[in-house]
Amino acid sequence: MRRFRTTGRWWSGPALMLVLAVILILGACGGKEGTRLGDELYEQGEFEQAIAAYATVIAEHPENAVAHNNLANAYLANRNYPGAIEHYSQALELDATFIRAYYNRGIAYYLTDNLDQAIADFDTAISRMPFYTEAYYSRGVAHARKGNTDQAMADFNKVLEITDDTAWREKAQAELDKLNP
Repeated sequence: MRRFRTTGRWWSGPALMLVLAVILILGACGGKEGTRLGDELYEQGEFEQAIAAYATVIAEHPENAVAHNNLANAYLANRNYPGAIEHYSQALELDATFIRAYYNRGIAYYLTDNLDQAIADFDTAISRMPFYTEAYYSRGVAHARKGNTDQAMADFNKVLEITDDTAWREKAQAELDKLNP
């Protein structure tokens, strides 16, 4: 029986055929099944395999903004920040209304110390969804890191104003306490 080596594993003929059949089926489903598979792998912490699943969907359906966003999430979880930024940007080129992709790219920019771009993406997310608690909080963290105390405090106070979620309120209050001892 012939064996093929892929990504550190040996695949026998029948196993390889099954994988190829799944890839063909995923392509025929417009990428929805592949996105679901990638989501499941991502949730299990199998980021490399999730990356492969999302990349397969994108190869067949490069216009799939959700697949680009989800691939970027897997790159982000795997600490491949340039790859994450690239695919969040692709998602936004395909769908400029994808608010979550602005927020996600802002996180990736923050993690690469590109605070101005992070703040710009959080600004865009907030302008399109004015009650986006996570974006206010994250923008506040970025402002605090830049030393923009007044802007950071305004964002953390906004979190307290717009949400009843105890966890977000506690996080925002803790940040305010750090800034205003």
